[in-house]
This record gives sequence, C-alpha cells and structure tokens, in this order.
Amino acid sequence: MKILTISIAAYNIERFLRASLERLLCVRNIRKTEILIISDGSTDHTESIAEEYVKRYPDIVRLIAKSNGGWGSTVNTAIRIASGKYLKLLDGDDLYLSESLEEFIDFLEAFEADAVISPFRVFRDLDGKILKPKTERGEFSFCGAFGPENVSRLFSIHEICVRTALLRSADVHILEKCFYTDVEYVARAMCLVKTLRAFQKPVYLYRTGVSGQSTSREGFVLHRNEHFRVIRVLNDLRGQYEPSSHLYRLLTERLSRMIRKRCQILLTLEPGKTALRELVTFDRWLYDYCPDLYAGTTRAMRAVRATRFRAYPLIAKLVRIKMEVFHEKGRHLRRLWYG
Repeated sequence: MKILTISIAAYNIERFLRASLERLLCVRNIRKTEILIISDGSTDHTESIAEEYVKRYPDIVRLIAKSNGGWGSTVNTAIRIASGKYLKLLDGDDLYLSESLEEFIDFLEAFEADAVISPFRVFRDLDGKILKPKTERGEFSFCGAFGPENVSRLFSIHEICVRTALLRSADVHILEKCFYTDVEYVARAMCLVKTLRAFQKPVYLYRTGVSGQSTSREGFVLHRNEHFRVIRVLNDLRGQYEPSSHLYRLLTERLSRMIRKRCQILLTLEPGKTALRELVTFDRWLYDYCPDLYAGTTRAMRAVRATRFRAYPLIAKLVRIKMEVFHEKGRHLRRLWYG
C-alpha cells in the first residue's frame, strides 16, 4: 500500500504539468506515493505529457482521462480509486515544495491521524517569487494528536491531507460542474475527522496571478451562482449538527465568510434591475435560512437594507469605487514590497 496519493486536477495545464511533476518525482521517497493525473476533459497536450511520465514511472504515475465534470469530479474520482493511505490534492497549476514533501511523506508514515495539516505558501505566476506569509496559523504549532474541537476554522485544500479510507467509508461525494467545491470538500472531510496532526513546514505552493482564476474578482462575478450553490450545501451540512457542537461552530464560521463574500460580489455588479433582483433574492434567502447570520453581513449590505434597497445604486457604486481603489493600492504595495 502506498503512503500517499497525490491527486492532480488537470484541465488544460500543459504549461504547468512538467514543472509540477518534476518537483514531485525528484523526492527521495516518492516511490511511497501514487500520483494520479486526472484529466478533466483536457483538449491541449496535458494528456500526452502525462503519458510520458506514466511510461517513465509506471509504478508511481497514473493518468485517468475522463469527460469534463469540473474540479469536484476529479476529487470524486480520486477518492474512488486512490490506493494511498492518505489523499492530498494538488491543483494542476500549483506546485509542492520538494524538500518539505520528502519530510511530509516520512511524517505520514510515522504517525497515525485522520487528517494531517501543513501550512502553504503563495507564489507569483509572473516570476515564480514565493511571497512572505501574512500570518502563521496557530494550529500548526500543535504537537502530537489533537481534535477538531481545538481549531478555530476549516482549513483550505492547500493545508489538509485526509486518510483515504475515512473519505471512502463515508462515501464522500462533492458537487460536480461547480466552482468553489474545495470548501465543500474540506467541510465534509472535517465532519469525519476525529484526530489531527500538524506538520509544521509548508508543502503546498499556491500560484497566484493567473488570468481567469476563480478567486479573482472577475472569477467570483462570473461564477457567482456556483458560489451560492456551495453556500447552500454548507448551510445544509451545518444543519445536521447541534448549535453547541464544534462542527456547527466551524461550519458557521466558514459559511459566514462565504456569505460576506457573496454580498460583496453582488454589490460589485453593474447596478440595474437584474442585479437588484439578485441581491433582493439572496437577502430573502439569507433571512429565511440563515437568520443567525443575517445581521452579520457587510456594512454596505446592511446600509442597503436600512434604506429598503432604495439606496442600492449609490451604495453599489461606492463599493465598486472602493474596491478599485483598494485593488490599485494593493498592486502598488505589492510592487514596492516584492519588486
């Protein structure tokens, strides 16, 4: 049995795949891993590049070519076929830190846990520069085993590695043909986890600055309906737990952040009847299904409500201006700081 399955979500990633695989395959103990390249209906040279590595490393690398079903479908496939004791995900345009991965594999082999967490770093697509972390998360200072009741948030897919048998026995299946399902995956996984361990070195390198990323402002606007689908799934999931439980608390914290993001998305749309209708519909849903979070939305959203949506065009315009100012200010500061 392999120690670790690394599942690469691969959709038209010919520009990135070689670099990603080379960073993995140079690791001393990589033969203890299985690398699944799950091509989600790629139409470029992704699959032919993957086949080269399958031939060179037949006991490590596998190519699974499937029709397009979105990121969630690659995760569902990985859960179904992974042979590793643990499963860790990798987006096709991201990387792992080779030196940390080597130690990480040894760590997984030496210790038992339902999930292992590790910090991640961000790097720029423009020049590959690894950016300084804004903060160090306290969870990564834990020694030994600890429970999810000890943490204050759900983790990101960049941080978490889950025992495969746990996912498979619970028949975990996430939304397909939908963006932002990484939140659903982590939420469902954390609802199963009883024991965690922390690996203190960063393993994952998240690429930023790629055109069309779903986490860009344009991406959020384009995929806002899918974002809402995940919000509803997360709210349904937390409804399965008592409000006093730690899982309810973790799910509520993540749901609250997603709700605030959706309010921000809707208020950056070009003001008009369609955008107003979408905003009112979401506000009504929030009042009906998340009454405990209704008052905790953004200040701009509360101001719109206070005027019974009459000031919506003005407030939406101010939000758009504010976001443009902060966007430009952020770009300027990044240029000064990182060169």
